[in-house]
Amino acid sequence: MENTEIAYIAGLFDGEGCVQFRYRTRFIKREREARQTDQTHVVVSVNNTNTSVLEYLRSKLGGAIHFLKTSGNRKPYYEWRARRSQSFDILRMMLPYLRVKRRQAELAIEFQELIGIRGKRVTKETLAARLAIQRAIRVENGKLNRRAASRLEGDGK
Repeated sequence: MENTEIAYIAGLFDGEGCVQFRYRTRFIKREREARQTDQTHVVVSVNNTNTSVLEYLRSKLGGAIHFLKTSGNRKPYYEWRARRSQSFDILRMMLPYLRVKRRQAELAIEFQELIGIRGKRVTKETLAARLAIQRAIRVENGKLNRRAASRLEGDGK
Protein backbone atom coordinates (compact mmCIF):
# COMPACT_ATOMS: atom_id res chain seq x y z
CA MET A 1 0.00 0.00 0.00
CA GLU A 2 1.29 3.45 -0.87
CA ASN A 3 2.13 6.04 1.79
CA THR A 4 -0.61 8.37 0.53
CA GLU A 5 -3.21 5.65 1.08
CA ILE A 6 -1.91 4.92 4.57
CA ALA A 7 -1.97 8.65 5.38
CA TYR A 8 -5.57 8.90 4.11
CA ILE A 9 -6.64 5.93 6.22
CA ALA A 10 -4.88 7.38 9.29
CA GLY A 11 -6.65 10.72 8.75
CA LEU A 12 -9.99 8.96 8.45
CA PHE A 13 -9.22 7.01 11.61
CA ASP A 14 -8.16 10.18 13.47
CA GLY A 15 -11.53 11.74 12.66
CA GLU A 16 -13.97 8.84 12.75
CA GLY A 17 -12.09 5.96 14.35
CA CYS A 18 -11.89 4.37 17.75
CA VAL A 19 -9.49 2.15 19.70
CA GLN A 20 -11.27 0.04 22.27
CA PHE A 21 -11.17 -3.21 24.17
CA ARG A 22 -13.65 -6.03 23.86
CA TYR A 23 -14.08 -8.52 26.64
CA ARG A 24 -15.22 -12.11 26.46
CA THR A 25 -15.57 -14.79 29.10
CA ARG A 26 -15.20 -18.38 27.99
CA PHE A 27 -15.70 -21.58 29.85
CA ILE A 28 -13.17 -24.25 28.97
CA LYS A 29 -14.12 -27.83 29.64
CA ARG A 30 -11.40 -30.38 29.64
CA GLU A 31 -11.29 -33.99 30.68
CA ARG A 32 -10.72 -33.37 34.40
CA GLU A 33 -11.33 -29.68 34.83
CA ALA A 34 -13.59 -26.87 33.86
CA ARG A 35 -12.36 -23.33 34.20
CA GLN A 36 -13.32 -19.83 33.22
CA THR A 37 -11.04 -17.64 31.18
CA ASP A 38 -11.46 -13.94 30.50
CA GLN A 39 -10.19 -12.68 27.18
CA THR A 40 -9.51 -9.09 26.22
CA HIS A 41 -8.55 -7.96 22.76
CA VAL A 42 -7.98 -4.70 20.96
CA VAL A 43 -10.52 -3.57 18.38
CA VAL A 44 -10.07 -0.71 15.93
CA SER A 45 -13.17 0.63 14.25
CA VAL A 46 -14.49 3.42 12.07
CA ASN A 47 -18.15 4.42 12.12
CA ASN A 48 -19.81 6.17 9.21
CA THR A 49 -23.13 6.46 7.38
CA ASN A 50 -21.27 6.22 4.06
CA THR A 51 -20.65 2.55 3.27
CA SER A 52 -18.30 3.29 0.36
CA VAL A 53 -15.70 4.67 2.79
CA LEU A 54 -15.97 1.53 4.92
CA GLU A 55 -15.83 -0.73 1.86
CA TYR A 56 -12.59 1.03 0.95
CA LEU A 57 -11.18 0.21 4.40
CA ARG A 58 -12.27 -3.41 4.12
CA SER A 59 -10.70 -3.75 0.66
CA LYS A 60 -7.38 -2.30 1.87
CA LEU A 61 -7.20 -3.64 5.44
CA GLY A 62 -9.58 -6.58 5.76
CA GLY A 63 -11.92 -6.62 8.73
CA ALA A 64 -15.71 -6.61 8.63
CA ILE A 65 -18.55 -4.12 8.24
CA HIS A 66 -21.52 -4.22 10.62
CA PHE A 67 -24.85 -2.42 10.42
CA LEU A 68 -25.75 -0.54 13.62
CA LYS A 69 -29.27 0.64 14.37
CA THR A 70 -29.94 3.86 16.20
CA SER A 71 -32.86 5.14 18.21
CA GLY A 72 -34.99 8.21 17.66
CA ASN A 73 -34.42 10.31 14.57
CA ARG A 74 -30.75 9.42 14.19
CA LYS A 75 -29.64 7.96 10.89
CA PRO A 76 -28.50 4.30 11.01
CA TYR A 77 -24.79 3.86 10.51
CA TYR A 78 -22.19 1.23 9.77
CA GLU A 79 -19.03 0.17 11.54
CA TRP A 80 -15.88 -1.21 9.98
CA ARG A 81 -14.00 -3.27 12.56
CA ALA A 82 -10.69 -5.13 12.81
CA ARG A 83 -9.70 -7.19 15.84
CA ARG A 84 -6.79 -8.87 17.57
CA SER A 85 -3.53 -9.20 15.59
CA GLN A 86 -5.12 -7.57 12.54
CA SER A 87 -5.79 -4.42 14.60
CA PHE A 88 -2.19 -4.50 15.83
CA ASP A 89 -0.84 -4.54 12.27
CA ILE A 90 -3.18 -1.72 11.19
CA LEU A 91 -2.26 0.49 14.14
CA ARG A 92 1.46 -0.02 13.55
CA MET A 93 1.03 0.88 9.88
CA MET A 94 -0.94 4.08 10.67
CA LEU A 95 1.14 5.20 13.66
CA PRO A 96 3.54 7.57 11.82
CA TYR A 97 0.55 9.46 10.37
CA LEU A 98 -1.75 9.63 13.40
CA ARG A 99 -2.19 12.92 15.24
CA VAL A 100 -5.38 12.80 17.33
CA LYS A 101 -5.42 9.11 18.21
CA ARG A 102 -1.68 8.53 18.33
CA ARG A 103 -1.54 7.92 22.10
CA GLN A 104 -4.39 5.39 21.97
CA ALA A 105 -2.64 3.57 19.13
CA GLU A 106 0.66 3.47 21.06
CA LEU A 107 -1.11 2.08 24.12
CA ALA A 108 -3.00 -0.53 22.10
CA ILE A 109 0.24 -1.67 20.46
CA GLU A 110 1.87 -1.92 23.88
CA PHE A 111 -1.11 -3.96 25.12
CA GLN A 112 -0.94 -6.31 22.12
CA GLU A 113 2.76 -6.89 22.75
CA LEU A 114 1.84 -8.15 26.23
CA ILE A 115 -0.38 -10.86 24.79
CA GLY A 116 1.33 -14.15 25.40
CA ILE A 117 1.10 -17.57 23.87
CA ARG A 118 -2.41 -18.98 23.77
CA GLY A 119 -3.08 -21.36 26.65
CA LYS A 120 -0.26 -20.05 28.86
CA ARG A 121 -1.09 -18.49 32.19
CA VAL A 122 -0.50 -14.77 32.52
CA THR A 123 1.73 -13.48 35.31
CA LYS A 124 0.32 -11.01 37.82
CA GLU A 125 2.76 -8.36 36.59
CA THR A 126 1.64 -8.76 32.96
CA LEU A 127 -2.02 -8.68 34.00
CA ALA A 128 -1.42 -5.48 36.01
CA ALA A 129 0.35 -3.90 33.02
CA ARG A 130 -2.56 -4.82 30.72
CA LEU A 131 -5.11 -3.32 33.14
CA ALA A 132 -3.06 -0.11 33.41
CA ILE A 133 -3.02 0.21 29.61
CA GLN A 134 -6.78 -0.36 29.42
CA ARG A 135 -7.36 2.38 31.99
CA ALA A 136 -5.01 4.74 30.13
CA ILE A 137 -6.89 4.26 26.85
CA ARG A 138 -10.20 4.94 28.62
CA VAL A 139 -8.73 8.17 30.00
CA GLU A 140 -7.43 9.20 26.56
CA ASN A 141 -10.79 8.41 24.93
CA GLY A 142 -12.53 10.43 27.66
CA LYS A 143 -10.27 13.43 26.99
CA LEU A 144 -11.16 13.35 23.30
CA ASN A 145 -14.88 13.05 24.10
CA ARG A 146 -14.74 16.01 26.50
CA ARG A 147 -12.89 18.14 23.92
CA ALA A 148 -15.46 17.31 21.26
CA ALA A 149 -18.32 18.10 23.66
CA SER A 150 -16.80 21.47 24.54
CA ARG A 151 -16.44 22.34 20.84
CA LEU A 152 -20.12 21.55 20.30
CA GLU A 153 -21.02 23.82 23.23
CA GLY A 154 -19.01 26.64 21.65
CA ASP A 155 -15.96 26.70 23.93
CA GLY A 156 -13.67 26.14 20.95
CA LYS A 157 -10.92 24.57 23.08
